[in-house]
Amino acid sequence: MIYSYTLYTPVNLNQLRFAQAVAQRQSFSQAAHLIAVENLPIFTALVLVAHLAGISNVVTAGAAALYFFGMLAHYLFFTLGIPYARTLAFLVAGFGAELALAFTILGWI
Repeated sequence: MIYSYTLYTPVNLNQLRFAQAVAQRQSFSQAAHLIAVENLPIFTALVLVAHLAGISNVVTAGAAALYFFGMLAHYLFFTLGIPYARTLAFLVAGFGAELALAFTILGWI
């Protein structure tokens, strides 16, 4: 049995490991949220420009859905600690949706 030096109470090692794992997942969750918040202004600006220009078609609606579900997948993969899947989800959601909107605004699609 391990005793805590500060409270002089027995500490269950499994509970300590579980608490550390929860804290790590919480930091992953916060990092994924920060990435989503950093990427949101670019996407929002493109959506507003497309809306003000009167551009609304299948590509813009698909890009918005792709961004939402892709960032949701990125959040889940980041929190679960799956590195390659989270990178792929971010590339598809972040860059893919933004490029689709930008190309639609420019008339390239």
